[in-house]
Amino acid sequence: YDGELLHTLQFCAHPLDLEDHASDGGGGLSQALGNGRYGSGPRGMETGMNQPTVNLASTRYEFAFDTLRALVPSLPSKVVFDIGAGDGQMQRIESLGLSWHGFDLDPAPGSSRWDLNEACPESSPSPGVAILLDVIEHCVNPGLALKNIAAVLLPGARLIVTAPNPRWSRSRTHALFYGYPACFTQSDLDFNHHVFTPWQHILQKMLT
Repeated sequence: YDGELLHTLQFCAHPLDLEDHASDGGGGLSQALGNGRYGSGPRGMETGMNQPTVNLASTRYEFAFDTLRALVPSLPSKVVFDIGAGDGQMQRIESLGLSWHGFDLDPAPGSSRWDLNEACPESSPSPGVAILLDVIEHCVNPGLALKNIAAVLLPGARLIVTAPNPRWSRSRTHALFYGYPACFTQSDLDFNHHVFTPWQHILQKMLT
C-alpha cells in the first residue's frame, strides 16, 4: 500500500463490549500495535510500531474519542471517516470540532454505504483520520479493505484501529483447550462474522 498516505497507526488494548461478543461470553482485549511511523517495506519507510503496553479500562469508543481529542491539533483535515459506524456512537466527536462521516455495509440513518471490497463511494471531502473500531476481523479481504481506506486518506492522515486480541491470555487458554482463540470460534464465525484473525504481526505486515 502507499505508506505515504498512512503515516501513523494508533492501536490500544481495551475490554471488548459484551454485547458485541456475546457468543464469546464477553471479556477480551483489543489489540495494540502502538504509535509511530511504519513502512520498512519497498519504500524503506521507518517502522515504529510498539508492543501493547497497557490495558485501558474503557470501551473502544472512549479510547477512540480520547485519541482523537489528543490528535486534533496535528490532523491534516478535521474530516473523520468512521468506517463500520453502526448506530453512529462516534458522531459525538463533532464536539471536538471534527466533521464526522459514518460508513457501514448496512448503514443507519446519517451514514453512507461502503463495501470495503470496493473503492470509497465518496470522492470528497478527504479525511485527516479514519477510525476502524472492531471492524477488520469482519473483513473477508482485510488487505483490500485497508488499501481502499488508504486510497482516500490525506498525506499525514491517521488510522485508528481496534480489534479482538488473539494473544490475550484467555484467548490462548481457549485455544489450548478447544483449538481456537476466543472470539474466533465457530460460533463467532457463524454469528459475529469474525472471518479474519487479526494477529499483530500480520496486521503490521499488511500496513507496511
